[in-house]
Amino acid sequence: MNLFVAVSGDGAQRAMTSSNGQNWTARSTPLNPYYSVTWSPELSLLVAVGGGNAMTSPDGINWTERTVPQISTWTRVTWSATKGIFMAVGNTGTNHVMTSPDGINWTLQPNVIPDAIPLSYVEWVDAKSKFIATGNNGAIINGVLV
Repeated sequence: MNLFVAVSGDGAQRAMTSSNGQNWTARSTPLNPYYSVTWSPELSLLVAVGGGNAMTSPDGINWTERTVPQISTWTRVTWSATKGIFMAVGNTGTNHVMTSPDGINWTLQPNVIPDAIPLSYVEWVDAKSKFIATGNNGAIINGVLV
């Protein structure tokens, strides 16, 4: 896509784009806080998550709000081409993991994290074929499988 994309937890526009990483253009988005954005080259789709919702964009300019199954502070989203899913993690609510095959339809995954540990970060690790997540208490959740 040759575009830098950033999201924000506040402000009038919650997404910005740049072709060079130096000059940025604010983009109109739904007015919710967003904390993480990821790109799926296979779907040609950006997905951002944040305070209670998600949004998608095919180009970083036009954004569409998406409904998620639980209001939570979704802190991080990542894409796995191997599994063909987005995974988002959060640190509020009763379930801290949700997945989506398309960035639009989301499903809670209530049994993948022991003791409902609030999560702050998740990443797909291709070499291990696993999602690796970290908890707010510093715990590393190795091998979140969905």
